[in-house]
Amino acid sequence: MLNKNFNLYKFFDNFGLLVFAFLTWDALMDIDDGIDGWRVYFRLIIGILGLLVDGYLVFFYKENKGV
Repeated sequence: MLNKNFNLYKFFDNFGLLVFAFLTWDALMDIDDGIDGWRVYFRLIIGILGLLVDGYLVFFYKENKGV
């Protein structure tokens, strides 16, 4: 049974950090190996933007608990 404080969206935000970090790292390794093209750069842009947005949500965003 899940505890009361478990939030599924927070779990996926934390998991998303790993996914976007992998996308960024994979694209950078392809560029380093001399593989380039629009798909590699598109993957790099998605990875960097995802890291920025998801990093903000995980580390800096504080949700309002409400009433």
